[in-house]
Amino acid sequence: MKNFFILFLILTLNLFAQSLSNKWVLVSEINGEKIFVDTTTIKHLENQITVLSFTFFEKPKSFPSISEKVASAKEQILFTLLNQKYSRIGTLYYDDKLKILGEFSTPGLNINTQTFAEPIDSNQAIKNIYNFCLNYINKKEQISLEEEAKIKNEKKREFLKSITEKNPAENVKKENPISSQEKKSGKDSTLKIVDARSSLDKKNSKTMSSSSDEWKLADDSKTIFTDGTKFAFQVSSWKNKAKAESEVRKLKAKGYNAFIVEANVPEKGGIWYRVRVGYFNSIDEAQSSQRKLK
Repeated sequence: MKNFFILFLILTLNLFAQSLSNKWVLVSEINGEKIFVDTTTIKHLENQITVLSFTFFEKPKSFPSISEKVASAKEQILFTLLNQKYSRIGTLYYDDKLKILGEFSTPGLNINTQTFAEPIDSNQAIKNIYNFCLNYINKKEQISLEEEAKIKNEKKREFLKSITEKNPAENVKKENPISSQEKKSGKDSTLKIVDARSSLDKKNSKTMSSSSDEWKLADDSKTIFTDGTKFAFQVSSWKNKAKAESEVRKLKAKGYNAFIVEANVPEKGGIWYRVRVGYFNSIDEAQSSQRKLK
C-alpha cells in the first residue's frame, strides 16, 4: 500500500503517444504553456495525491540532456498534503510529432522521502494542477456519497411501503421517530453529516441517524465528541453552510479528515453547520491532533 504512488511509471507515461483523449482536461494556461491533466490518473491515498499531466509549449524549449527542442512533456507528479510540497516522479519529452526525445526520473524517490520536493505555492502552474485535483477528488467523493444515500433511501422507501401494505395504521406511528420529550428538550436531536468524509476514514465512520444524537461531549473543553467508540474534535461552527464547506476544504488540503455535522439548535436560530475532524481511537489522540492544528 505504501508504495502506491510509484504507479508503474514507464507504462503510465507511454499510454497516449498518439493524441489526447476526452479524459484530458485543460487546467492551466500560463506563459505559453497549456497543461492538461488525465482525470483517470488522479489518485488519493493517505496524505498524497498523484496525477499524470501533459504540457504543450507554444514555442519549443530546450532542456538539459535533451539534444532537440521539446514541443511537449508528460509528467507524473506527486503531491504531499501535510507539507504542501510536490515532486516530479518522471517526465517524457516529445517533439512536435509526439516522438519521444528523452526521459527523466527522480532517483530514489519513495513514499517516505522528500527528495527534490518543492513548495506547491512556488509554481503557479503546479498550484493550478493541485487545486484541480483537490476539487476533482472532493466532487467524486461527494457524488459517491450521494449515490450511496439514494440507494439507502430507496431501500428505506421500499421497506416502509412493505410495512404500509401489511399494517397501514401502525406505520403512521413509526414515520416520526422523534419523541415528544426530545421536541421539548431543545437539544441537538437532528444531526446529520452533510459533507463528504475522507475516503481514508470511511471504514471507521458511522452513519449518524437524523433522529438521535449519538455523539456526546467527551471533555471539559466542550470540543471533543464521542459516540462511545470513536472520537472527533470540533474546529468551528457556522450559520452559513458555504463558509463551513470552505473550512472543510482547507482542512482536507492540509491532510485532515474533516467533515460537516448539521445540527438543529432551536434556541440559537435553527440550523448550524459544525466543522469537525475525526475519527480517533482515543480522546488523547483527538486532543493531540487538535493541538497540532492550533
